[in-house]
This record gives sequence, C-alpha cells and structure tokens, in this order.
Amino acid sequence: RVYLAHDTRLDRDVAFALIKTEGLDAAGLARVRREAQAMGRLGDHPNVVTVHDIG
Repeated sequence: RVYLAHDTRLDRDVAFALIKTEGLDAAGLARVRREAQAMGRLGDHPNVVTVHDIG
C-alpha cells in the first residue's frame, strides 16, 4: 500500500509505503534492506521513486 501524507517539516506532500516485514527471516529482511538501498542509489531519476528513509 502507498499512502499520501504531508511532511510538516518540509511543507510538502509525500507518498510513503509501508513494507510488512512480519514473518520474514534474516535473509528476507536483508533483501528488503538491499532493495531499498539500491533504490536510494538510483538518485533523482524522473521515472524512479526516490527513497528518503528506511527503518
């Protein structure tokens, strides 16, 4: 699911996704983290969602 919210510190609308990690083993959690890190390294490409935070 993706949600629309308002970032009050930056005064802008943002979209965020909650990734359910319940039931994932250590390898699954590591995969989710690696995927988020890879997305974060893609930078500011107009056709790719920007990752600002994980955790």
